[in-house]
Order: sequence, then C-alpha cells, then structure tokens
Amino acid sequence: DELQKCLKPFRQEVIHFGSDQPIALLNCLSKDKEKELVEVVRKEILKVSDNVESEETPMAWFILELALKQASQSLNSKSKGILSLKQCEEEANKIAYFKKNSGQFDAAMKHFVNHNIFLHYPEVLPDVVFCDPQVLLTLITQIVQYHYKLKHDSQ
Repeated sequence: DELQKCLKPFRQEVIHFGSDQPIALLNCLSKDKEKELVEVVRKEILKVSDNVESEETPMAWFILELALKQASQSLNSKSKGILSLKQCEEEANKIAYFKKNSGQFDAAMKHFVNHNIFLHYPEVLPDVVFCDPQVLLTLITQIVQYHYKLKHDSQ
C-alpha cells in the first residue's frame, strides 16, 4: 500500500503487473524523473527494512560455511556435498573463533539450517549434513524413480 501511494506522482510512467505490483518503465523516463522515482522507491524499501529485525552474522560463520562446502566437495564423488556432523565440527575447530567460543558451532549450524544453506534432519539422520541441498534432491529423485520402476515392472 505504501509503495503504491509513493508511486502516485509517477502514474504516467508506471504500469501494474497483476492487480497490485507496480513495475516502472525506467527506460521511458527522463534521467531526472528516473532518479526521482528510484529515490522514492529506495526510501520506501528502507522504511520497510527498518521495521525488520536484522540479524548479525559473525564473519566466522561465513568462513565456516565456505569451509564446509569446500570440504564436502573434496570427498569422493559418492559423498560429495554430504558431511557427517563430526566432520563439520572438525572443520569448525580449525577456525580459531569456534575454538574460543563454545556453543558457536551449534548456533552457526542452526543458522545454516534455518536459512536453508545446509540441510540437517537430526530426528531422521542425526549425523548427516547436506552441505549441497541438490544432493538430497537427487537422492529423492532416485528413490522416486526406483519406486516407479519397481511398481511398473511388477505390473
């Protein structure tokens, strides 16, 4: 609603996709009008983002993410993209931040899982971390294909 209101002065230059999503035709605008429209939209977006609670992520978590992805890719092809929880912890312990800050490994892993960076299902596969979610999708596809083949071969 707020974005709609702030775009009213640009009614001539804005089209609507669907019922409520404004799409600006910036290439039809003069440079001054374009700058003005971009500034209005930027301010509106900043208002929205100010209301959202930001989450600070320690740099060491990004380093761990990269280290785990790299470690999972360096394994043999059958295990690519997958690490054990113990292997993840071992990689974390190579980073000084995690050695000094107990509990940060668990917090980082929770962050990775909550943001779908890594997949971990402790109730089902407590020791398996999918560092490349595509691996899990491929495995599920293979299971479905196998099941489909079995079903049709038995008929």
